[in-house]
Amino acid sequence: MDANLVIALNRWDMVAARDTRIDVEKLSRLLGCPVVPTAAITGEGLKELKDSIVDVAGQKRAEGPKSAINYGDDIEQLINKVEEVIKECTALNGKYPKRWLAIKMLEGDERVMEQTRADLSSSQLAKILCIIKAGEAAIK
Repeated sequence: MDANLVIALNRWDMVAARDTRIDVEKLSRLLGCPVVPTAAITGEGLKELKDSIVDVAGQKRAEGPKSAINYGDDIEQLINKVEEVIKECTALNGKYPKRWLAIKMLEGDERVMEQTRADLSSSQLAKILCIIKAGEAAIK
């Protein structure tokens, strides 16, 4: 959803106690984000986790990351249609990642709809609601 991400691989102490092996570097490469082993109860890895969070928070993500989930042709078309309407709304430009916002709207996220309602014109809101309704009908 075009968000900066760090994964805390917690209970690392349990992994070690069970003699289980996890290739953290490979997992990080596969997921496309830092993975930091931690044991919150002992504090192990918390400094590294905080450092990773600070590093990643300062990074700018490109629109439409390579790791974006593909929801299938039908849903992707709906996401693209909502994104097109969002692009028309200058008040939303740069406020939220477009893909994330489109997905949250299609999910029917009430908080997101409420927070963006004031920024959208009545015709833009009507277009988005129409796309959502068409999507709901297609799923049934």
